[in-house]
Amino acid sequence: MKPRNKRIWKRIITILLVIILSTSHFSNTAFAEAVSDALKSESTVEKETVVEKDLDLLEEETDTEAETEEESSEETSETEEEASETTEEETSESVSEEETTAEEVTSEEETSEEETEEVTTEEEVTTEETTTEEETTTEEEETTKVPSKEELLAENYPAFTQRGFANDVIVDVEAPVGAFPKGTTMKVTKVDSEKIEDAIREAVDERVLKIRAVDITFFDAEGKEIQPIGEISVKLTSTAIKEENSEIVHIDDEGKANVLEEVEFGKKEATFHTDQFSIYAIVETGEDARILVKFIGLNDQEIDHMYVKKNDDMEVVLYDPGAGELSNGVYFRGWTTDPDYTPTTAAKTIAEVRTEVAAQLPPANDGKVVAYYAMLFKDYRITYLDENNISLGQEEVTFRADSASDEQPYKVNMAYTVQNENFHFEGWNVSEGSSNIVGYENRAYQNN
Repeated sequence: MKPRNKRIWKRIITILLVIILSTSHFSNTAFAEAVSDALKSESTVEKETVVEKDLDLLEEETDTEAETEEESSEETSETEEEASETTEEETSESVSEEETTAEEVTSEEETSEEETEEVTTEEEVTTEETTTEEETTTEEEETTKVPSKEELLAENYPAFTQRGFANDVIVDVEAPVGAFPKGTTMKVTKVDSEKIEDAIREAVDERVLKIRAVDITFFDAEGKEIQPIGEISVKLTSTAIKEENSEIVHIDDEGKANVLEEVEFGKKEATFHTDQFSIYAIVETGEDARILVKFIGLNDQEIDHMYVKKNDDMEVVLYDPGAGELSNGVYFRGWTTDPDYTPTTAAKTIAEVRTEVAAQLPPANDGKVVAYYAMLFKDYRITYLDENNISLGQEEVTFRADSASDEQPYKVNMAYTVQNENFHFEGWNVSEGSSNIVGYENRAYQNN
């Protein structure tokens, strides 16, 4: 119980005692006075005490209240400070949150704007790419759908360059775009000069000394013979071309010859432009009369030919053509002017042929023809051996390689003298090669 409440209770008790005593009819005044004094004294004391106590209490209460107020003020201050701090913190937090929120919002907005910008950029890039692709596609579609005439022409009629070779003549052809269809090929073949010689002599004003001709033909992808669309470039290269006395002659399919007027001659080459192809001939012209020397091989096939005139280098112009390709068992003996040569006909060397031709220059008439035939033979050899396998002699059965049959007659005619009187000779026995004897029956052959 608090001190103030105790004092109140003491006062109440004292008052109650006074009331009780007054009601008990005490007459003793002294007692009453004593009591009264006592009460007064006590009251005074009590009052003083009470006053002191009250003052103390008041001071204590004041102190307490002051402390309480201070505490309350401090608490209030602390509370207010805490509240203020809380409020500031909350405000700060709120502001921070708001700033954070604002920053987040700003960040989000910036991110959103960046994303939007990125998306926009991507969309722009995509749009640009799409536009580029659309433009490319459009261009491709336009290119695919509407190719130019030049592109169509180059694709279907491309430029054409090709080389061919025949009869010692190199043929180079160059054609621009549009001249030949795609897949064109060229073929160059040798042409026998005898077939076109008369036509060339009629076309050429000067004396014709030598002719070397080739047939130039073009074929499309299906193998059909074609001609170029427009003129193309042709270059002929050959040792037969002379810068001063050569002509290029075209012979059409009907055999008519035409001398080309616009030809550029160089060293061993001639270049011209034309749109007509068949036979083209290199024609050597001149005033000197010449001899046409022909070399004939097996079965009257021409091996080669040369035109020779006076003052020519015979070893260069009249070269050795050889005998051509020979089959097994056939051999070359030399040259002769006799088409009916036999194994006993004299054979000439190429040097002897040159000397013989040079002696006929210049001929009375230009183009005189001299033919030399290759002497080609086959033969069988018969060898005779004594009882000791020593050769006694050899004979040949020779016949022309172009004979209708390989069977040739032969008469055994080899004599033999025995070594003593104890032996006598009856004939010859075949020891080897009996399969080469027609009708052989494994018997001895007697001398005839």
